[in-house]
Amino acid sequence: MLIPVSKTEFDWLFSLMEQAFPPTEMRTKKGQWAVWNHPLFRAQRDEKKRGFLTSWSLGGWTYLEHFAVEQSARGAGVGAQMFQAFLEQAAGPVFFEVELPNTAEAKRRIGFYERMGCVLNPYPYIQPPYRREEKPLEMKLMSFPKPLSAKEYENNCRALYETVYGKRP
Repeated sequence: MLIPVSKTEFDWLFSLMEQAFPPTEMRTKKGQWAVWNHPLFRAQRDEKKRGFLTSWSLGGWTYLEHFAVEQSARGAGVGAQMFQAFLEQAAGPVFFEVELPNTAEAKRRIGFYERMGCVLNPYPYIQPPYRREEKPLEMKLMSFPKPLSAKEYENNCRALYETVYGKRP
């Protein structure tokens, strides 16, 4: 079961985010705090506070922005339980960014999501930078429960760029 992350737990969430993601794949602490009250943004955690997911409601789809599990809880099924609960609670289909499958670690992550029923989409995708000093990042999009059509890809990228990144596609 997933529960909302309270504002008092923000420092815990951000600390885990810093452990799990490189700076190119996350906002600054100030930037993350700034989106906390956005009406389409949601942060959830498991009941034992071992991991979190952040997501956005975007036009009938749910965009999973960040998902992390504490190092000590990895490999014990915690991530699979959290992700399954997230998929069950999501309002409609889900999509999210993943690294290109160029490293063993990236392939392992993609494999995890594929075992959970997600699909790696074939379209090229560029993640806009979260920080001014960073460059755009080539990634891929995964989706659940089915592949994105070309039109869904286009619409979701537009919504993602405008709402989450504050950019023009």
